[in-house]
Amino acid sequence: MIPINRRTFIMAAAVAVTPTLTLGQTSDSKRIETGMLVKTDQDRFMRRQTVLGGFPIDSKVSTQDTDGGLFIIENLNEKKGGPPRHLHNEQEEWFYAIEGEYLLEIGEDRFDLGPGDSILAPRKVPHAWAFKGKNHG
Repeated sequence: MIPINRRTFIMAAAVAVTPTLTLGQTSDSKRIETGMLVKTDQDRFMRRQTVLGGFPIDSKVSTQDTDGGLFIIENLNEKKGGPPRHLHNEQEEWFYAIEGEYLLEIGEDRFDLGPGDSILAPRKVPHAWAFKGKNHG
């Protein structure tokens, strides 16, 4: 595996008030009542997840931390591509590019994202994203 020097993509979902389980969470998880620090290159649960055939992600904020109100992950994009088109019935999804170039499709529209760009995908609207590679120049 190629070492990653920096995070490349943050996704946050503002979710319904009913708590739901997220990656790394179990039904016996407890809601936090103090500040919670998650360091660079760490996962909220101290175990990195790999999804969709090799996309490493770190949970930064879990729904259990916010009574189901927010879920934030960082994608560690090493290769081009992303998830298939999908939608969320219960939450919006917000994307923020830290570095690299991304293509997002939300509904029928296409958007290019570069470092510092962000976009919101509304609930119940099909969307997909793909890592295009590192910035040139």
